[in-house]
Amino acid sequence: MDVLRPVARSAPISAYAQIAQQLREAIMSQDVEAGAKLPPEPELVERFGVSRMTVREGVRVLRLEGVLRAEHGVGTFVEAVEGRFTTVTLPQDLGSALAHRAELEGRSASEVMSDALQQYLRTP
Repeated sequence: MDVLRPVARSAPISAYAQIAQQLREAIMSQDVEAGAKLPPEPELVERFGVSRMTVREGVRVLRLEGVLRAEHGVGTFVEAVEGRFTTVTLPQDLGSALAHRAELEGRSASEVMSDALQQYLRTP
């Protein structure tokens, strides 16, 4: 995954959206093939120059899209996505992001916020 580069702090989109976009482009261009394991989280943190939480959110976007699959304790893997990509415009603020996520997951924004808070509190 040599195509990954640090996120642009001055970009008009959030860091996690840039991460999702870079990973999506690498998969679409077949720089990363179906079944491939993503680099470990610490390596992604270093490559993108962001926090662990930011990397997790970027990866989570692609998991929700069905592009990535996480196996607890094993890693995150690229799913076969041929012909399944659609253009998604990611929201810029937290409220819009929660509404977007709720829409993707088919849940209410309050459920998503509650889950996000619980996840945050469990993260060491």
